[in-house]
Amino acid sequence: MRGLRGATTAPADDKEAIWHAAKVLMEELLKKNDISAEAIGAAIFSMTEDLTAAFPSTGCGACRALTWCRSLMHASVPLRAASQGASGCSCS
Repeated sequence: MRGLRGATTAPADDKEAIWHAAKVLMEELLKKNDISAEAIGAAIFSMTEDLTAAFPSTGCGACRALTWCRSLMHASVPLRAASQGASGCSCS
């Protein structure tokens, strides 16, 4: 088991822009790490608080066109979304 992390930006708070940015990120993560759909146990997507139009995982929106996404939906792989709130951390 291994975990991967990736980050990207969406040019606008628009569902298509968010989904496209996430789709490109997922394609690159899978390609560069040589991962197949069968090797994925779960996918967690998070967004900063300025993006509110859609979650990347909504209806598998970000990866709708990807074969692995359709495989994940059929395999009941959890796709989760979270919003990253303002940190406000005063850690020293």
